Amino acid sequence: MKTVSELKDILQFYPWGRVDAHVHTHLCDGKSEMTVQNIGDRAEKLGIELVILTPHCHRRVSDETETLYEDTDEDIFAMLRDEIDFYHRQNGKVRFLLSTEVDILSLQGDMSLSPSSVAEKALDLITPTMNYNPVLPLRAVHLTYGRDVDGLHESGEYTRMKEAAGGISAVLDGMYTAEEQAILKAPYPAMLGHFFAAHSVATARYNWFGIKEEHLPLLKAGAERVLAACRKTEAMVDVTGLHLYYETVSHKRKKDGFLHEFQKSFLNRCKAEGILTCPGSDAHYLDGIGESMIYTELFEDQ
Repeated sequence: MKTVSELKDILQFYPWGRVDAHVHTHLCDGKSEMTVQNIGDRAEKLGIELVILTPHCHRRVSDETETLYEDTDEDIFAMLRDEIDFYHRQNGKVRFLLSTEVDILSLQGDMSLSPSSVAEKALDLITPTMNYNPVLPLRAVHLTYGRDVDGLHESGEYTRMKEAAGGISAVLDGMYTAEEQAILKAPYPAMLGHFFAAHSVATARYNWFGIKEEHLPLLKAGAERVLAACRKTEAMVDVTGLHLYYETVSHKRKKDGFLHEFQKSFLNRCKAEGILTCPGSDAHYLDGIGESMIYTELFEDQ
């Protein structure tokens, strides 16, 4: 496990457009093509110089009679470390770091990864991530295979769940509280996972609450809490956000312009306060690698 200082020394060396900070692998939730060698070859062709691998680390979580996530065997960390070391010994040109996308499980910031000798030896950092909102029923989870996320919106079930939880302010407060607490109690150097993904209008599977421009004060207040936690622990932020793809937030078709401005202001605050941010693709397949490069144009001042 690297120290925060070591990680920042590495990450600050690479320009935004040369980093993909959120990539999955063939060993956990990625396509079989997502080996370190293949990822390295693809990244090299795109001019990406640094890739952070982020296999999911799940703990079994039950939702009524179904299981949302199966437990993840920590052996995948050791196997990926071996793949990375082999790639580097073969003089691969792309630098790899190894993290794990850790589920934030509760308002108290509990996570699906406990300190262990395997994690300590194999990982460089961890990526605590909101994969579901802890104040909503688990059936609202956006990454559950076999469930109709759009149907939950269209049927009004998301609205009913939101209101049962106390309304949008309670749902937003829960999201930021869980992120804040996870950052504060992370056992290893942390990079908060795809922070912008939950701030979405255009991407239904990340939109738990129907965010609108009138909710900007809630977003900004929550972001301030996250920033304070990052300052205290020197945590970094992975600003991967699927709704930032060109088809939803280009100059030609900006469906959520107020969120774009929120994101720009958040990034500028991070920059001013020395909080390191990194863009990532959240790629689960080879063609997805490098989609983080759109951030270079969307946020040219970074």
